[in-house]
Amino acid sequence: MLTGIKQKANVGKNGKIELPTTDLAEGTIVEDETTYLFQSEVNKQCLLKARENLEKRNLI
Repeated sequence: MLTGIKQKANVGKNGKIELPTTDLAEGTIVEDETTYLFQSEVNKQCLLKARENLEKRNLI
């Protein structure tokens, strides 16, 4: 069983994330879960601040 994939992704129109891969057969159902990223309060605040900066176009 495949337990993880790490690769670069392309963000397309309307925020659609495209993950090109040859490791998975066509029709394979995959599930992405990122709720673990909010388990740590410090990490949660960092991610929320990063999103806020992104929305303000403050990218530096």
